[in-house]
Amino acid sequence: MAIGLIGVVLTGVYKVASKSIELSDNVLIRQHENMHMHSFMGLLKRNIEDIPGNAQINMEPAQGQSGIARSEIALVDYPLAFSWAGVSAGSKIVFIVTGPDKSLQGASQIEIRYLNQEEAEVYEERQSLSDDLGMGIVLMNGLKNVTWNFYDQRNKEWVDNWSVEEYPNQRPSMVYMEISFLDDSEPIQSYYWIPTVEDPAVNECDAIQKGDLLQELVQELLQKLAQET
Repeated sequence: MAIGLIGVVLTGVYKVASKSIELSDNVLIRQHENMHMHSFMGLLKRNIEDIPGNAQINMEPAQGQSGIARSEIALVDYPLAFSWAGVSAGSKIVFIVTGPDKSLQGASQIEIRYLNQEEAEVYEERQSLSDDLGMGIVLMNGLKNVTWNFYDQRNKEWVDNWSVEEYPNQRPSMVYMEISFLDDSEPIQSYYWIPTVEDPAVNECDAIQKGDLLQELVQELLQKLAQET
């Protein structure tokens, strides 16, 4: 009888301990996922909001692929975009690619793709970003869906693409991203401000023109003073 009671007690203790370990593991996994997501959002914020004045951002309309929306946001002439140890800076185009998860059917992933000058020329010729073009790094996977919107300051409206044809030499004032998850938990929404920064090349050109004008005015003034004397 005593042995039977001890067995029942030990079984109960084992079940409680197993549940506690399982709960602890789930908490640790959730904390790790939250830290990963926080780091990812911070990475996007730094790189999108620090875009230089001479760089361009555009995204063609999203395309369906294997039942998953695929979109490609191109950061052009932004060589320091998403650069860190192990990734050499100097890319001509850096893409933020969202599309089918290569490791989980029915899910989405977010990947950064780096194209150098030669690869960018191939992309321009093909007008297509193939999987073998450039170097890719997957930042997030196992997602349900990722959507992007851009704010058109001129027309005071949000649009779902920012194509070169519709917005030549223009940048959106804000970018909106929403990530939904496979477990149908609350989606994450984030806004990124695109700074209104003048192109350094334009500033340099303006400075040269102003310098030339100032030099002409000085010469005219000197000539006038010489004539008066």
